Amino acid sequence: MPALHTLLDFQFEPGGPKNPLSDQAVYRDLCTLVSGLVQSGGAAPLSSVSLGDSGSLDVFTAENGSHATLRVYPQGLLTVDAEMWVAEGEQPSITAEHVASTQQKINELLGCKKSKRWVYAQCISSFKTVTQH
Repeated sequence: MPALHTLLDFQFEPGGPKNPLSDQAVYRDLCTLVSGLVQSGGAAPLSSVSLGDSGSLDVFTAENGSHATLRVYPQGLLTVDAEMWVAEGEQPSITAEHVASTQQKINELLGCKKSKRWVYAQCISSFKTVTQH
């Protein structure tokens, strides 16, 4: 299983009190959760870009070559994309339980009513969608 790709999708109230584009504490907590997906203790931020009226984009990299992106749209959409290499015969360091836990923590942080999770393992050719309400 050479590549594991996880995508998380969240809808939040853009005019609400937990908007990461207007609340820096929420944004910092999100960065911590997202970077923790690819490396325990957090991954180093590679890039943080304000896209003005189009939101923001952050990229985190880990020592093992994994990376995660955090994209926040001003319309109330937030996506997290995490990818990692998994050597043949080894288990991924991003477990399903860790992803589910991170998804739940982001839901709680943003006060989300709905989120989705997609997990794709390239060689296994499996694709799974999980929706939390």
